[in-house]
Amino acid sequence: MRLHAHMTCMYPPPHMTCMYPPPHSVQAKFCASMLGCDLQKLVDSFVLRNIQAGPMVGGDTLTVSQSMQQALDTRDALSRALYASLFDLLVARINASLGQALLIF
Repeated sequence: MRLHAHMTCMYPPPHMTCMYPPPHSVQAKFCASMLGCDLQKLVDSFVLRNIQAGPMVGGDTLTVSQSMQQALDTRDALSRALYASLFDLLVARINASLGQALLIF
């Protein structure tokens, strides 16, 4: 999945300071379906940041908009995390495959 390429189509919403993929765009829908998450929650995760003040239970939560650069950095961080997980999975499977092959010889 090319999350980075699919989530680059961003535009400025009228009520926020950052830019984000159109919620009903093909790219955003594709990414949400591949990640197995809700489309609106995915879009919100790029443009909004929740700040917890006080104790975890009963404390206050403040939701603030992110700047365009922060939204792009969030997208890039998600892409890096996904690719790192994919790389780790591939290495583990290759190592397991090689380990089985060594047992045969």
